[in-house]
Amino acid sequence: MILNKMFNWSDYLKLSQNWKDIDSSDPLSEAYYRSAISRAYYCVYHNVKEFVKNNGFIESPERKGDRHAEIIDYLNNNDRHWAGSHLDRLKKNRHTSDYKNNKQVNQRFVATSLMFAVNVINDINKKE
Repeated sequence: MILNKMFNWSDYLKLSQNWKDIDSSDPLSEAYYRSAISRAYYCVYHNVKEFVKNNGFIESPERKGDRHAEIIDYLNNNDRHWAGSHLDRLKKNRHTSDYKNNKQVNQRFVATSLMFAVNVINDINKKE
């Protein structure tokens, strides 16, 4: 019998941290770096989404197509501006990684993105 185990979004961050360390001489290094940023973002997004739902966030039907920005706004308007700001910066880095093939993504860009990811996770996990 196969148990229906829920995926742990934080595994994406672990994977991203491994991909950040891929040597830049590897012919696929930039693909790893871009994927690391994208997966780190979705790790954080899903963890934050759960956090805000447990803290009174109610999705707005009017903003259905803009749920990511709505969650960032919620953080910014509910004494989590620091987390909201870092999530927004990580979202922009993910957009660059996923859509801007004319922008080079290197280890430094990945390291900065992962710093934002860890900062947001730490912020939502700290006790008030």
